[in-house]
Amino acid sequence: MKQREFDLEFIDRNFIRAIENANLEALCNLFEGLTQQLPTSVSLFLVVDGISFYETRDRGEDTRYAMSRVLEFVEKAKPVLKLLITSPGASAYVSKEFGNEQVYWLPDIDPEEDEGFNHNVGAFKD
Repeated sequence: MKQREFDLEFIDRNFIRAIENANLEALCNLFEGLTQQLPTSVSLFLVVDGISFYETRDRGEDTRYAMSRVLEFVEKAKPVLKLLITSPGASAYVSKEFGNEQVYWLPDIDPEEDEGFNHNVGAFKD
């Protein structure tokens, strides 16, 4: 695996200050600015596990904003960006960013049977 050097010319002092202050727009711009420099042959995998834990009253709108920016980027990304977002329950904010065709609901699993996803493999087949 070859290490990639990134062009950081788009980062100035104000941008650095915004990143240091955890400015969400600046962090999203940083992610986009760096990933746009990846070659088209690269596949970038982004996994957000347990999105509902970030959907608190204090962080809900910020989480939705960040995910909407990621989704915008997925549409225009030069490298292939594969996005997987999981949630142990219903999502309060981020789910509004997705259409029904983009969401896959897993069947409920009876905790008494405790067989996890192996229980009904046929449910995943068309």
